[in-house]
Parts: sequence; structure tokens; C-alpha cells
Amino acid sequence: MSAAIARRWVIALALVPVVARAQSASAPGDTVAARRYDVGSGTVLLYRRPRLGDLATGVPATLAGSARSAVRLKRWPVIAGLVGSTAMLIAFDQRILDETRRFADRIELSQSHPSIDIRAGRYKVIAIPTTISS
Repeated sequence: MSAAIARRWVIALALVPVVARAQSASAPGDTVAARRYDVGSGTVLLYRRPRLGDLATGVPATLAGSARSAVRLKRWPVIAGLVGSTAMLIAFDQRILDETRRFADRIELSQSHPSIDIRAGRYKVIAIPTTISS
């Protein structure tokens, strides 16, 4: 390991306790549990300062809550509509494509659409058409 890389690791490891203390420190006058904000009309909001490990414990709980919310009983009509429309699109996809091509042939629309490619590195971001029919 080179000296520069070793020096960077030592600096990074030296900063870990400082960051951990900054995450767990509370402002003057705060309770340890949460900071209270009175927003009027009897409503109080509580804000708990994030701790160092909250990312590892909070994200899975949030994802699980989102999954439970997505499959609630009141959402089943929407889910059934999504599944049904997806099944119909899969079943009729080839027919839709064939009819679209047949229509393009009838109005003499070329299948090749020249375009200018806008790239970011080696990835094509967008293709801008160079003809009106595109």
C-alpha cells in the first residue's frame, strides 16, 4: 500500500469518532429523545435527530411499510386494473405493432428514422429526429 493511500485511511478513520459524536449530539435545551415544535392550534411536531445507524435500520422498515401500503385491501381494484391492462397489452402487442406498421406503409412513412444522437460518454441519452415524419 502506498504512503498516500495509507495516509488517507488514517485521516478517514480519525474522523469517524468526530462524525459519530456530531450525529448523536443534541442542541442546547433539547431533550435527548426529540426536539418539539409547536406549530399552533394544539399541534406539536417531534423531530428526533438521526443517529449514525438510522440509515441501516430505517430504510428496510420504510420499504416494508411501503410494500404493506401498496397491497392494502382498498388498493385491490387498482392492482386488478393494472394487472388486467398489462395482460391485455401483452396479449395484443404483436397485433398493435403489425397494424402500426401497416398504417405507416399505407401513408408511405419510412421505417428508418434518421436522427442525431446526444450522448453522455458511451451512453445514448436521446435521439433527436432529423425528419418531420419522425
